[in-house]
Amino acid sequence: MRRFLHGTGIALAAAGAILLVTAIVLFHKDRAYSVPAEGTVADVVARGPGTGHTAVIVFTDAAGLRRQFDEPIHGDPAQVAVGTAVPVQYDPDQPSRAVVDDFWRRNSTASLMVIAGFPLFVFGSVILAAGARRRRRLARLEQHGRVIEADFVHALADEHHARRGRYPYRVVAQAYDPETESMQRFESTPVWDDPTPQLTGRKIRVRVEPGNPANYRVELPVPADQGR
Repeated sequence: MRRFLHGTGIALAAAGAILLVTAIVLFHKDRAYSVPAEGTVADVVARGPGTGHTAVIVFTDAAGLRRQFDEPIHGDPAQVAVGTAVPVQYDPDQPSRAVVDDFWRRNSTASLMVIAGFPLFVFGSVILAAGARRRRRLARLEQHGRVIEADFVHALADEHHARRGRYPYRVVAQAYDPETESMQRFESTPVWDDPTPQLTGRKIRVRVEPGNPANYRVELPVPADQGR
């Protein structure tokens, strides 16, 4: 389960990062269209049966040269009349590269990539951060944790984590904790086979963080999902 979450976090964060980087590149390319001009719809041409229409737009660049480019029409072509004035942005290095000055039409793809990529990147990063935090917690327990010898109580079915119709087991142990001067109950991470025959009558090592008994790790002598 931990490996699955880690892999999912990497995949989501990577996909989000790719979308965001691509969006940044597209936004950067759009900045090349930096010179404004006044354009005019010179013609409306059918691109073919069922493929829509294209507006032929002409404008004059800063050098006084007449330029022309095609702009796909989204929607009813009757709304775009010949002679309609439209604002234009063009690339000063290549004036033939021009677009209608409409932010959404120019940047719809990049904007959608940001809308999709940002939550993917954040969600994936949160999963990875949670995993890193858990690994640091386990490392801290390994280095500084107090060892308590706990008694095996029973193994209970964890009905919250089914896999292919099976429920894993969590080992329940208890021990007297001299630091808190009370009996403490501990639960392990899931194991997929009932460990009762191997653990009945045995002591189970538990590492507890000093000063924070809620942070512990049950060290099972049977395969588990990488401990608590």
